[in-house]
Amino acid sequence: MKLLIDDAHMEVIRRLYEFYPIDGVTTNPSILAKSGRPPYEALKEIRAFIGKDADHRDGDLYGDAGVSGGKKRSGVYGALYQPDR
Repeated sequence: MKLLIDDAHMEVIRRLYEFYPIDGVTTNPSILAKSGRPPYEALKEIRAFIGKDADHRDGDLYGDAGVSGGKKRSGVYGALYQPDR
């Protein structure tokens, strides 16, 4: 089982990482909108904080899924999308 944070507020993410064995962060368009920040700015900050090896799922920000969505995402803020293994 993985413990993921379902939020895009960096203060919340930092606080939870401080106290719990978090495996990563998950977001979606509505969560990103609630953060009040531009989506890619928030995602870049989350990625910088959690590191390359942590789990990250960004929902379907582009309205498409699979390989084409993954290619778009990796070009914008690094290789974040990794399908389940």
